[in-house]
Amino acid sequence: MKTTWIAFTLMVCLSFTACGADSPAVGTWVLDGEATLKSFEENPPKDLPPQAMDPVKGMIKSMTGTMTMKADGTFEGVMGMPNPMTGEVKSQNAKGTWTLEGEKFSITTTEQDGKVDETPDTETAVLKDGVITVTPGGAPFKVFFKKQ
Repeated sequence: MKTTWIAFTLMVCLSFTACGADSPAVGTWVLDGEATLKSFEENPPKDLPPQAMDPVKGMIKSMTGTMTMKADGTFEGVMGMPNPMTGEVKSQNAKGTWTLEGEKFSITTTEQDGKVDETPDTETAVLKDGVITVTPGGAPFKVFFKKQ
């Protein structure tokens, strides 16, 4: 699930570049499921078996995600992802830090579901035109978040 957060998550200001109330990153961001699904359909992973396409598309359609970027360079978020076999939704809460340098947006998850992450991972994305675009773990598709 850690990869999921970093994938669809998607991201202490390590440097205080673009942090603060005036930063375009500050605010609440929601997963744009339609744009994410379109990107997945246009660029599915090459190793994904054809019979897995519909279940994965259904999972993407059912995903939810919200991230709140605070002016102090911290974030809180929650992602909901259904189990493709049972449909049961598993929510994951995360906290961490973010930075923005130009359009380069980085997010580091330091806590998941109330537990400190001993090996925090940083995901780099692009923040442009009110959209955070993440390419999760080198996947061929992109995940999008819109500012609410």
